[in-house]
Amino acid sequence: MSTSVGYLERPKNRISASEEATKLVKFCLVGLSGVGVFYGSFLLLIYGGGLSPWLATAIGHILSVTNNFTWNELWTFNNRQHQGHSATLTRRWFKYLLTTLVAFFIAECTIVSLTGGFGIAPWISGILAIAVATPVNYGASRFWVWRTPHGGARHENTDS
Repeated sequence: MSTSVGYLERPKNRISASEEATKLVKFCLVGLSGVGVFYGSFLLLIYGGGLSPWLATAIGHILSVTNNFTWNELWTFNNRQHQGHSATLTRRWFKYLLTTLVAFFIAECTIVSLTGGFGIAPWISGILAIAVATPVNYGASRFWVWRTPHGGARHENTDS
Protein backbone atom coordinates (compact mmCIF):
# COMPACT_ATOMS: atom_id res chain seq x y z
CA MET A 1 0.00 0.00 0.00
CA SER A 2 1.27 3.48 -0.73
CA THR A 3 0.48 7.08 -0.03
CA SER A 4 -0.13 9.23 -3.11
CA VAL A 5 0.77 12.89 -3.42
CA GLY A 6 0.31 13.97 -7.00
CA TYR A 7 2.65 11.84 -9.07
CA LEU A 8 4.77 10.88 -6.09
CA GLU A 9 4.04 7.69 -4.22
CA ARG A 10 5.66 6.57 -1.03
CA PRO A 11 5.26 2.97 0.18
CA LYS A 12 3.84 2.80 3.70
CA ASN A 13 6.86 0.90 5.01
CA ARG A 14 9.27 3.73 4.08
CA ILE A 15 10.37 6.12 6.79
CA SER A 16 10.92 9.86 6.61
CA ALA A 17 14.34 11.49 6.29
CA SER A 18 14.20 12.62 9.93
CA GLU A 19 13.38 9.08 11.08
CA GLU A 20 16.27 7.79 8.96
CA ALA A 21 18.60 10.40 10.48
CA THR A 22 17.47 9.38 13.96
CA LYS A 23 18.23 5.74 13.18
CA LEU A 24 21.68 6.70 11.87
CA VAL A 25 22.45 8.73 15.01
CA LYS A 26 21.29 5.83 17.20
CA PHE A 27 23.42 3.44 15.14
CA CYS A 28 26.49 5.65 15.61
CA LEU A 29 25.87 5.99 19.36
CA VAL A 30 25.55 2.21 19.62
CA GLY A 31 28.82 1.91 17.66
CA LEU A 32 30.49 4.28 20.10
CA SER A 33 29.32 2.12 23.01
CA GLY A 34 30.80 -0.86 21.18
CA VAL A 35 34.19 0.87 21.07
CA GLY A 36 34.03 1.14 24.87
CA VAL A 37 33.04 -2.51 25.23
CA PHE A 38 35.85 -3.56 22.88
CA TYR A 39 38.61 -1.57 24.55
CA GLY A 40 37.39 -2.30 28.08
CA SER A 41 37.25 -6.04 27.49
CA PHE A 42 40.48 -5.98 25.44
CA LEU A 43 42.43 -4.31 28.26
CA LEU A 44 40.80 -6.43 30.95
CA LEU A 45 41.58 -9.65 29.08
CA ILE A 46 45.21 -8.67 28.47
CA TYR A 47 46.12 -7.07 31.80
CA GLY A 48 43.66 -8.85 34.07
CA GLY A 49 43.39 -12.20 32.33
CA GLY A 50 46.86 -12.56 30.85
CA LEU A 51 45.56 -13.36 27.35
CA SER A 52 47.52 -12.63 24.22
CA PRO A 53 46.57 -9.44 22.34
CA TRP A 54 45.40 -11.58 19.40
CA LEU A 55 42.98 -13.61 21.53
CA ALA A 56 41.90 -10.53 23.49
CA THR A 57 41.15 -8.76 20.19
CA ALA A 58 39.01 -11.67 18.94
CA ILE A 59 37.04 -11.93 22.20
CA GLY A 60 36.70 -8.13 22.44
CA HIS A 61 35.35 -8.02 18.89
CA ILE A 62 32.72 -10.70 19.61
CA LEU A 63 31.67 -8.92 22.83
CA SER A 64 31.50 -5.58 21.00
CA VAL A 65 29.48 -7.01 18.10
CA THR A 66 27.10 -8.69 20.57
CA ASN A 67 26.71 -5.41 22.50
CA ASN A 68 26.05 -3.48 19.30
CA PHE A 69 23.67 -6.10 17.94
CA THR A 70 21.67 -6.12 21.17
CA TRP A 71 21.31 -2.32 21.29
CA ASN A 72 20.54 -2.08 17.57
CA GLU A 73 17.94 -4.83 17.93
CA LEU A 74 16.27 -3.24 20.97
CA TRP A 75 16.75 0.46 20.24
CA THR A 76 17.94 1.47 16.76
CA PHE A 77 15.88 -0.91 14.63
CA ASN A 78 13.25 -1.71 17.26
CA ASN A 79 10.22 -3.51 15.92
CA ARG A 80 8.26 -5.50 18.48
CA GLN A 81 6.54 -7.73 15.93
CA HIS A 82 9.89 -9.16 14.70
CA GLN A 83 11.48 -9.80 18.09
CA GLY A 84 11.46 -12.94 20.13
CA HIS A 85 11.99 -15.86 17.71
CA SER A 86 15.41 -17.30 18.59
CA ALA A 87 16.19 -18.73 15.13
CA THR A 88 15.46 -15.37 13.48
CA LEU A 89 17.42 -13.55 16.17
CA THR A 90 20.41 -15.86 15.73
CA ARG A 91 20.27 -15.47 11.95
CA ARG A 92 20.24 -11.66 12.34
CA TRP A 93 23.19 -11.83 14.76
CA PHE A 94 25.26 -13.83 12.26
CA LYS A 95 24.27 -11.45 9.45
CA TYR A 96 25.29 -8.52 11.62
CA LEU A 97 28.59 -10.22 12.47
CA LEU A 98 29.24 -10.59 8.74
CA THR A 99 28.45 -6.92 8.08
CA THR A 100 30.86 -5.86 10.83
CA LEU A 101 33.59 -8.05 9.35
CA VAL A 102 33.06 -6.47 5.92
CA ALA A 103 33.14 -2.99 7.48
CA PHE A 104 36.31 -3.97 9.37
CA PHE A 105 37.94 -5.10 6.11
CA ILE A 106 36.98 -1.82 4.42
CA ALA A 107 38.37 0.16 7.37
CA GLU A 108 41.63 -1.82 7.34
CA CYS A 109 42.07 -1.29 3.58
CA THR A 110 41.40 2.42 4.05
CA ILE A 111 43.96 2.72 6.85
CA VAL A 112 46.63 0.77 4.96
CA SER A 113 46.02 2.78 1.78
CA LEU A 114 46.04 6.18 3.45
CA THR A 115 48.90 5.50 5.84
CA GLY A 116 51.13 3.41 3.57
CA GLY A 117 50.19 4.86 0.20
CA PHE A 118 49.74 8.52 1.01
CA GLY A 119 51.74 8.91 4.22
CA ILE A 120 48.75 10.15 6.23
CA ALA A 121 49.13 9.82 10.01
CA PRO A 122 47.54 6.62 11.36
CA TRP A 123 45.23 8.49 13.75
CA ILE A 124 43.83 10.54 10.84
CA SER A 125 43.60 7.43 8.66
CA GLY A 126 41.66 5.73 11.46
CA ILE A 127 39.10 8.53 11.61
CA LEU A 128 38.73 8.51 7.82
CA ALA A 129 38.38 4.71 7.88
CA ILE A 130 35.46 5.03 10.29
CA ALA A 131 33.88 7.63 7.97
CA VAL A 132 34.21 5.20 5.04
CA ALA A 133 33.14 1.99 6.83
CA THR A 134 30.21 3.33 8.88
CA PRO A 135 27.86 4.01 5.93
CA VAL A 136 28.56 0.53 4.57
CA ASN A 137 27.88 -1.05 7.96
CA TYR A 138 24.74 1.04 8.47
CA GLY A 139 23.38 0.32 4.98
CA ALA A 140 23.95 -3.42 5.32
CA SER A 141 22.42 -3.39 8.79
CA ARG A 142 19.42 -1.32 7.76
CA PHE A 143 18.60 -3.05 4.49
CA TRP A 144 19.88 -6.60 5.04
CA VAL A 145 20.14 -7.49 8.74
CA TRP A 146 16.98 -5.69 9.90
CA ARG A 147 15.08 -5.92 6.62
CA THR A 148 11.33 -6.48 6.58
CA PRO A 149 9.93 -9.60 4.94
CA HIS A 150 8.47 -7.35 2.21
CA GLY A 151 11.87 -6.11 1.07
CA GLY A 152 11.98 -2.75 2.81
CA ALA A 153 13.80 -1.85 5.98
CA ARG A 154 12.08 -2.51 9.28
CA HIS A 155 10.27 0.42 10.76
CA GLU A 156 9.26 1.09 14.31
CA ASN A 157 5.82 0.01 15.40
CA THR A 158 4.19 2.97 17.10
CA ASP A 159 1.20 1.01 18.35
CA SER A 160 1.05 0.32 22.07
